[in-house]
Amino acid sequence: MAMATSDPTQVLEFSLETPSGNSANEDSTEEKGSGHQTLLQQKRLQEHSKALERGIFRQTSRTIEVWSKPEESWTKINTDASIMWGQGTSLGAIIRDREGKRLNSVTMFLSQEIEVDVAEALVCKVGLLLAHSMGIQKIILETDSAIIFNKMKSTKPDFSYLGRIVEEIKLLSSSFCSFIPSYVRRSANSVAHHLAHFAFSLIDQGLENSSVPEHVSDIIALEVSS
Repeated sequence: MAMATSDPTQVLEFSLETPSGNSANEDSTEEKGSGHQTLLQQKRLQEHSKALERGIFRQTSRTIEVWSKPEESWTKINTDASIMWGQGTSLGAIIRDREGKRLNSVTMFLSQEIEVDVAEALVCKVGLLLAHSMGIQKIILETDSAIIFNKMKSTKPDFSYLGRIVEEIKLLSSSFCSFIPSYVRRSANSVAHHLAHFAFSLIDQGLENSSVPEHVSDIIALEVSS
C-alpha cells in the first residue's frame, strides 16, 4: 500500500510478500489455531461487554478505560499494530463518527517483521491517510503507544527512521482543520487491537482489507450503545 513522504496525498510503497506453506501438517495446525483464536475472540468480547455495561471498573486497584465517543463535529481514529515473529506485522485502523459508528477501516498485513514502535507509527500514518482521502477535517488520533504519542507531541529533532515517520505524521496532520493526538490504554483501543490481529488472517487472502469481522462489529455495537 502507498503512504506519504513529502506530499500528504501520496502513499509510501511497501514490498509485500505472502509467505507460502501448504502442507497437511500446516493446514491442521492452522485449523487448530483458528479454533483457538475464535475462543479467545469470544472471551475478549465477553470481557469487553462487561466493561462497557459498567462504564469503567476497577481491577487490581486500577481504573480501566473504555472507548469514548468524540465531541460534536469531531471524528476519531483508533490505530494499533501487532508483530508475530516468524510471520510479519499487522496493522489495524478504524475511523468512527460522533455516534461511534464506523465510517471506514483498514487492516493490513506486512510480510516484514517491523520494530514495534515503527509499526505503531506506520499505522497512525495509515489511519490519517485514510481520513485525508475521505475529506475529514477534525481528527482525534488515539494510539495505545505512549512512545509514539510523546514523539508526536515532541518538538525535538529525531533523525532516526522512526523519527522520519513521525515527522511525516506531523506533516499529514497539518492538512486537517483540527488535529488532536491522544494516548489511551489498550482497553480503550479494543477495536483497533482486534483489527490488527485480524490482519494475520489476510496472509492467504490478500494483504489489505477494509471489511470488519463479525466479532469486531459486535464490539463496535456495544460501544455505540454504551
